Amino acid sequence: VIDFLPGLNRDIKRIYNEMIKGEDLVELRNFGYSFVVVDWKNSRKNMIENAMHIVALIDHLKCNYPNDHEIVVIGESMGGVIGRYALTFMESADYQIGYYSSSIFREPCKPELMHKTRLFMSFDSPHQGANIPLSLQEFYKTLAEGSSGITLTKFITAPTRIIFSWLYSRTMQSDAVQQLLLYHADTRNPFCNSSIYNCYSHHFMHADFFQQLDELGDYPKYCKLMALSNGAIGGNKQTRAYSHAERIAGDVLFKFDSEIYARVLHFIKIPVFGANIDLRTNPQGNGKLFDYGWGTWGIKIKPYWFGLKVKVGLISNGSEELYGANINSYCTNAGGIYKISGLQPSSHNFNDSPKPWPGRDFPMFKYSGSNNGDGSYNLVAEVGIPWVAQAGVEIGLMSDGFHFGFIPVKSGLDWGNVTDAPLSPDIQKTDWPDRVNNSPFDVIAGISSDNDRMGGNAYLRNRPHLYVENAAVKSRSDQTKLRTCKFNTFILNREIGDEILYLNNREIPWTARFESEFDIVVNSGNNNPHYEYESGTSNTDMLYSLDYTDWLGFYSKENAFIIAAENPIDFHNPTVTFKYGDPEGYAYNEPDPPAVVQVERLEEHLEICCIKSEDYNKTSETSSEANNSFVESSLTAYPNPFSEYFSVAITHNKNEIGQLIVYNSLGVIILESDIELKSNATALMNINFGDKPGMYFISLVDSQGKTVSSLKIIAQ
Repeated sequence: VIDFLPGLNRDIKRIYNEMIKGEDLVELRNFGYSFVVVDWKNSRKNMIENAMHIVALIDHLKCNYPNDHEIVVIGESMGGVIGRYALTFMESADYQIGYYSSSIFREPCKPELMHKTRLFMSFDSPHQGANIPLSLQEFYKTLAEGSSGITLTKFITAPTRIIFSWLYSRTMQSDAVQQLLLYHADTRNPFCNSSIYNCYSHHFMHADFFQQLDELGDYPKYCKLMALSNGAIGGNKQTRAYSHAERIAGDVLFKFDSEIYARVLHFIKIPVFGANIDLRTNPQGNGKLFDYGWGTWGIKIKPYWFGLKVKVGLISNGSEELYGANINSYCTNAGGIYKISGLQPSSHNFNDSPKPWPGRDFPMFKYSGSNNGDGSYNLVAEVGIPWVAQAGVEIGLMSDGFHFGFIPVKSGLDWGNVTDAPLSPDIQKTDWPDRVNNSPFDVIAGISSDNDRMGGNAYLRNRPHLYVENAAVKSRSDQTKLRTCKFNTFILNREIGDEILYLNNREIPWTARFESEFDIVVNSGNNNPHYEYESGTSNTDMLYSLDYTDWLGFYSKENAFIIAAENPIDFHNPTVTFKYGDPEGYAYNEPDPPAVVQVERLEEHLEICCIKSEDYNKTSETSSEANNSFVESSLTAYPNPFSEYFSVAITHNKNEIGQLIVYNSLGVIILESDIELKSNATALMNINFGDKPGMYFISLVDSQGKTVSSLKIIAQ
């Protein structure tokens, strides 16, 4: 919601580089998937308005790219909630009659296809709401509005208050934030309790949004649903930064104490100015949220024959102390973390002895600092002439870690009710089928307590909010197709579909096409070997896959893949085409499916599993192959990766006419060109591809039709 600040806005290029361009998704790019990245023009507006933009985008894709290939929708954070709303809306009767996007009424495109989506993934999305500690909200609100609504005239200047007020209205009072937060500072009710405690709740816009979503159907029915949480699914709470011990409700987010003082006759310490801030995580039940104060001291010094009498009186410039009642401490429980890394306390102990200048006998300046290893820091500095006049400052900092549970596990997986105990459920030990049935998603995943097997620790069991769990798994094709291949595949790639595709937990009411490099497995009883099901893991083929389920923490329902599901809309019976390399996994076990099922084989395999991700950092690639006539050739492409166009340098040791052939990742020839080759000379060709991202192969063929050199190139 801070996309109005240029330095903090994640634009399309940054999202692509962080989420798609990385090594983990290289196989999907190889296999020809096209990626459409959505960057909200205004992420703060009502989420329903942004959801309608997604509806319009999907309509555009349906109308302008007509084919049987379905869409995969991936929503990160708030985008997952917006995507959920958009897909659910497109299955409703409201979509059939039209909708508004950007204040324009739009007719649905091919309404019988609805969203044409086969898989919806959400990454750490607040499906029941997000959490920001009330102390941060209230302190932020105080800076914007003043103490208890009274203008702060002595400490914060009018221009500064205007800036804080503008920022608060643009963020905390935006529609999207009010729709998402579990507790909102603007709901403070000081009359709910007879003592000093205030009650808080979600904003009325939160209730209104989720009620409208529920009335639409809550979740889309005609696509597979997958949710990932960045919180611990074993119930592990947030941990303290310096010890990794579990955090407790109401502990310290940030505590600051400062004092400016003067010394009279070296020993008499007189305070001049002081300030303190104490921000806490949410209490569990009742407790302090935050307090702050600052002020100056009025000083009267009266000399006597045998000394001085000093009177000090505090003149407060501002203060506030707030307590909350009946609150859940989502802050300290399992969930995706929001943190400011630069403010995490250290476990390193130090205690600097005073450093005087110019010397200990007559110090005009000295300072010292200490850290006791439990998140407490102290700094003291003094300047002046001893026994005449000195001034000093003392600053104390304290934190149990400036991070908190931002998206509770229950919210990220929509698992149970986020307000019910326990706040941190142990999903791993929950009995089947409740383990998965407590969530509307077909597949759920979080950070497993057994992550120590990968060198992790308790602190990492709750990961940063924008972290994406795409765990590496052993590729089946490593053993069966290319025994020298060392490139692993990844969980999400397998779910989206590249070399092996498992189809279950789905009702499909329209014509569709499924393609995979090696296998498609449909309702065969041989479930995804990297998931855990109620019937157990699918370990019948241990030669081809390693059972990492214990630490992966991916759990799946076990419903069938059904073609031509019942639907309130009158559809024709769909035709479903399965196209893959080796027909050894396909089996459709539904009795008498009311659909036409076609099975096709890929004519050739592109050994995609062996395109190693580290190769993509190279600017060019060459390879050569010698035959019995000692033909030596090489190809070099640059830039590589490229966008729109690239150049090819070709060397050859014979005079002949050859061919340069470019294939896409499915082995389809997209360019053929005759080229005159001269012995020991370099030929140059410039090739313009336009905007067609993906992986391509270039082959140099000699006059006898033999491939003498080849390389791969990447279009971005």
